Amino acid sequence: MIIFDVPQMDFRKPMKGHFVRDLFLMIIVVFTSQILYLSQKRQQIASKYEALQAENMKIRYEALKNQIDPHFFFNTLSSLYFLIETDTQKAQDYTHKISSVYRYTLQNKESVTLRNEIEFTKDYASLVQIRYGEQLSIIFNIDEKYLDYEIVPLSIQTLVENAIKHNIISNKQPLTVTIQTTSDNMITVSNNLQTKEISEPGEGIGLSNLAERYRLRWQKNIIIKNNGETFSVTVPLHQNATM
Repeated sequence: MIIFDVPQMDFRKPMKGHFVRDLFLMIIVVFTSQILYLSQKRQQIASKYEALQAENMKIRYEALKNQIDPHFFFNTLSSLYFLIETDTQKAQDYTHKISSVYRYTLQNKESVTLRNEIEFTKDYASLVQIRYGEQLSIIFNIDEKYLDYEIVPLSIQTLVENAIKHNIISNKQPLTVTIQTTSDNMITVSNNLQTKEISEPGEGIGLSNLAERYRLRWQKNIIIKNNGETFSVTVPLHQNATM
């Protein structure tokens, strides 16, 4: 009787080989997909950055153009001439603030600290209050813990300027603009509502423009409220990662 010794087949080896090959292919597919995803996100970020750069250029141009509006420029020079005749020290301070206002509008930054924005807005406010006197009150109520937070440049000044442009300011109807931080990392600019029938001429910067800048910069929204008596705009403050 002849007995053949038939070797037993190990079917696990080819199965193991298929598993390793499939696992390797899956890793390649996942890795490639991740690279494509990151590349697409980088392109999106680059596009947003370019759009933000273009928007900032437009904002600076519009802000500077508004600042040198003939009425504003004439009133600024008239006030300066009066101060030179009556109070040399105040005239020097006034000239310094004019310089600060124009220099700030020309800066090339996508964001600034709230501290810098408030200092600039105070300089701007002091210039317009020369024109309106006690008819215009601009109140600052800023919690110091937010001073190093970031904000889109010209945000506060834009909202103050809009309030002045679109509301009646007189002895009988004085305008009060309040600028205050809130407990939820935001800052609100509000004013008593006494809308002009015809606003002052000028393109202005516009709330929609301001809202778009915040969406582009930090993917955040501004909040606009009008209850018939008070108009307010709230913008977010961005906490720097290094804080």
